[in-house]
Amino acid sequence: GLQIALLDAQQPAPFKSSAEVDLRVFAISPATRGFLESLGAWEFIQSQRLCAYTEMSVWDATGSGYIHFDCAEMGEPALGYIIENRLLQHALRLQLETAGSVSMMFPAAPEALAVDADRVSLSLQDGRNLKAQLLLAADGDGRVRLHELLVELVAGRRDPFAPLLIPRGEGDGARRRARAGVIRAERRLGRGRARRPARDLRRCGGWL
Repeated sequence: GLQIALLDAQQPAPFKSSAEVDLRVFAISPATRGFLESLGAWEFIQSQRLCAYTEMSVWDATGSGYIHFDCAEMGEPALGYIIENRLLQHALRLQLETAGSVSMMFPAAPEALAVDADRVSLSLQDGRNLKAQLLLAADGDGRVRLHELLVELVAGRRDPFAPLLIPRGEGDGARRRARAGVIRAERRLGRGRARRPARDLRRCGGWL
């Protein structure tokens, strides 16, 4: 089976129910609740704190448009649930700790990145080295070191994306900055405006 390493440059803080409510929250649907149940994460979430919402009204502030949703009309106990970001992450980490195929490495900051035809080599700042067939980067705006390494890689390689996957919708601000960096790097190298074949964009999930 697959062996997966999950890296984060910061040590995640454990969730404490006595702590202040996290201002970053997620609104999840009953389908997502079912998914979390299948992972074994929902029981812990439910034992802590969450808020179910049963109705929702949506209207147009400048017009007459209005729609109302009620869980009773759908035969569901709730339309969805509001869950704190820290709680959701903590519950998922608890499940990952029991997964023998996943190694969680916190904190682990990337230092250098090299890509061969079928393998990625990632060197960490603490001296560790990882090799994998696929690198999935979901840094977000606050952790852009890996995106910076990717920019450097793009500037120096003809086809850098073969074993890389940067998902659409993750770290959009970092991705925009990285794309601008790629264009500037290629112009400095006299390669004109950055151009990527369609096959490369499919490989990298539409990163550029």
